[in-house]
Amino acid sequence: MSSTTVAEVPEQVIDKEPVKSEPKVRLQALDAFRGLTIALMLLVNNIEVEVIRHPQLGHAEWGQMITFCDMVFPWFLFCMGVATPFAIASFKKSGKHWVLFALRMLQRVLLLAALGVIITMSENKMVYTGQGILEVIAMAYLVATVFYILPTPWRALFTVALIIGYQWCYLYYPIPGVGAGVLAEDHNFMQFMISSLSQGAREGRTIPFGGFALMLPAGMLALLGTLVGDILFKRKSEKNYWLTTGLLLLVGLALVAISSYLSQSVPYSKILFSPAYITLAAGTGTIALAIFSLILDGFRWRWWAYPLIVFGSNAIVAYFLPIFTKVWILEGSSFTNLFGRYSWSGFKLNFGDGYLVSVKDYVLNSLCMGRGVYWGAWSYSIAFIFCWWIILWVLHKNKLYLRV
Repeated sequence: MSSTTVAEVPEQVIDKEPVKSEPKVRLQALDAFRGLTIALMLLVNNIEVEVIRHPQLGHAEWGQMITFCDMVFPWFLFCMGVATPFAIASFKKSGKHWVLFALRMLQRVLLLAALGVIITMSENKMVYTGQGILEVIAMAYLVATVFYILPTPWRALFTVALIIGYQWCYLYYPIPGVGAGVLAEDHNFMQFMISSLSQGAREGRTIPFGGFALMLPAGMLALLGTLVGDILFKRKSEKNYWLTTGLLLLVGLALVAISSYLSQSVPYSKILFSPAYITLAAGTGTIALAIFSLILDGFRWRWWAYPLIVFGSNAIVAYFLPIFTKVWILEGSSFTNLFGRYSWSGFKLNFGDGYLVSVKDYVLNSLCMGRGVYWGAWSYSIAFIFCWWIILWVLHKNKLYLRV
């Protein structure tokens, strides 16, 4: 038997020390928090008997302090921003050309906007484009993705400048016929932007573009999310999750303090989408994300978060399909002469003698008669959410995700 020297062994078979790759950063905390926002959206949108609605589960009226319900949608926008660094890093790792990413971004914006128009038309029973949730998400996603090209320090300065400029507009921009610094319900900077962008539609020249007024504040909130996402993304291993949690808490508390200062001039308001409201949503969202990170990564108590992760794994499906199904099947909505040729008579239960009842009314009334209004109404809302959780669980289990 002949001996073999090291020099004779081909280089590729020499046992080398494996290159250590960066550990994969798990986003269970983000998935769980995003899932919580989806679950809360389903809850507040499906309380069918107003007498059981707690004030914190309804939107604040003009002049009232914002409620817990008012924070749910901005938290979702914030989560979208937090996820941006991970999505872009994943695309870069694939080695694909940046043009493909730009096309993918444009496709996502258009699809989100299209789904939003479908929802808005369904709810209004007419051809309509307004400032629906999905349209705002599409615009915020566009802003966050485009400006993510800026390095973190410059993006932070850019976001701060936007917030300061936005606050300045509320206080000092001279609105024609109204003046500067007016914060009345029908006369303020946000209403001025919506009115200006919708003028062509009122004159019958264009479709309504008033929803684009929310592109600036929603984009700022998403940009704040990208900065928090950078903190999470730059974590190299789980050994420093305590440091990450502490840093998130500090950033969150700082944003809450800034929102308190801004609210002294322009109050917290979902209707205004005021700078104080934006920074409060980002601050409380960051604190919530820190708490989720501490529980899931720090203490490793992960079993309880699975139901939330199911909601968060198919967020757009969890928002779009329940509304679409509710409007056209459960409520049996109908329309006539859509585009001058299409009509839909609606889905109703027929009890004879022309007595038609929607599925929602039949189930809700049956539960209220059997259990009383309070428990019957809550049973309907909880059952509705649970049924959709089962559907989302089947999709999640089979790894079927709608990546808009």
